[in-house]
Amino acid sequence: MVFAAGPAAADIDISEYEPPGALESARQRAQMREGIAADIEAEHRRAEQRAAQERRERAEAAAREARRPYAERLTEQRCTACHTARNFADVRHTWLGWRLVVARMVWLNGAPIPLQEQSVITGHLAASRPADAFTRVIENGLPVLLIAIAASTPVVLGRLRARRRETRQQA
Repeated sequence: MVFAAGPAAADIDISEYEPPGALESARQRAQMREGIAADIEAEHRRAEQRAAQERRERAEAAAREARRPYAERLTEQRCTACHTARNFADVRHTWLGWRLVVARMVWLNGAPIPLQEQSVITGHLAASRPADAFTRVIENGLPVLLIAIAASTPVVLGRLRARRRETRQQA
């Protein structure tokens, strides 16, 4: 094989490698730069408009949130810190039942709810998710029954002791 010592000559025209419609004049290049600058400026305007729209939407959302009752916002804020609102959406209790639920969350689960807020939350839940008749009877009747049993226990125990004494004395 024989190799040529000089550069190889090819029949290639450099114009084949130029992009179609290559900018040959300074005027065309300046127009292209102006078009690119206009596109960049238009994109900046669109970005500013989007940002302004997002600010308006956030302000409207904040205004809607501020119009909601304080008790509703507080309940949502405190209760949904640990679980979703769906956990208690279908639950119904009396004021006493909700008070016990909130107390359980504070005592057993360590929920950071101050005493003043506990009352507000309990009142809101009792008003917005009231108990049905059966639950009212159970939640209000059970404490009354327990108090009655506790109050009558000394009397009953005293009577039992008196009967034992009487039977011992008779025997």
